[in-house]
Amino acid sequence: MNAPTPSFPPAFSSPSASTALHDPLPLLLRGLNLPTIAREHAEVLARAEAKNWGYRRFLLHLMETEAGERLSRRIERQIKESGLPGGETLGTLDPARLPEKIRRQLPTLLDADLVRRGDNLLCFGLPDRGKSHLAAALG
Repeated sequence: MNAPTPSFPPAFSSPSASTALHDPLPLLLRGLNLPTIAREHAEVLARAEAKNWGYRRFLLHLMETEAGERLSRRIERQIKESGLPGGETLGTLDPARLPEKIRRQLPTLLDADLVRRGDNLLCFGLPDRGKSHLAAALG
């Protein structure tokens, strides 16, 4: 007696289904909150086939792309939520406007170790001394 063969929807039954007019993969990827993979998968698949990548390298490339985009979006969102003034960078920071004590601490602040540790940075001082500029540039 033969076991019944499972019946899969056409989208899952053959490799050529991915080239069909109604490819469910982008919809599934968006439903799983993987928008970058949904956008990039066709181009990366073509590159993977042309360069003879294995499935592991193909999947790794897609996942790294998704993770990179998520990190970029997260940074943009956090900068926006911070309320820090835009356009204030270390390149536009004039260290001469900062007090001597802060100028001595600047190299320590710039190595960003306090960010990795999750430390807070409190800035006190008179108006127009560069506190917000320094905070925005570090952010």
